[in-house]
Amino acid sequence: MKRRIVNMILSVVLATTIVSSTVSGDSIARDNTTSNSMIDNKQVQYIDEIAINNDSVQIYQAKTKEEYDRLTHIIENRNGKIIIEVVDAIVLDDEGNGSDQFGFYVKYDSERFHKGDKVQSIFVYNPETNYLDDIICQTDTLIE
Repeated sequence: MKRRIVNMILSVVLATTIVSSTVSGDSIARDNTTSNSMIDNKQVQYIDEIAINNDSVQIYQAKTKEEYDRLTHIIENRNGKIIIEVVDAIVLDDEGNGSDQFGFYVKYDSERFHKGDKVQSIFVYNPETNYLDDIICQTDTLIE
């Protein structure tokens, strides 16, 4: 059931990414607020909490080190919540190795992305664990 909810939420986020126009907001999502991200020169709205069947979904995009540190704490203490993180990164080589703006490693498909590509990734964390690296779904979009 949780996988169906995660897939549905991810579909909504991706559809919003493609269709949305400009919206203003904070850089990290908080209760009942929105945040912005640049995709193909369009700003996209992300809603931080959606209640579905008594489950909670939170979507975040950290733009500063302080916001990233808070997000790390949230991810490590998700306790059944579905956490979705939006990350901007750069592909570093033709092997698909990449790095986000905070220097953390991201792996990309080397056939789809090439050295120097700017990519926005959406990570869905496993709600059944609190591990930082337990990502059950990753979706990547070329920005530049």
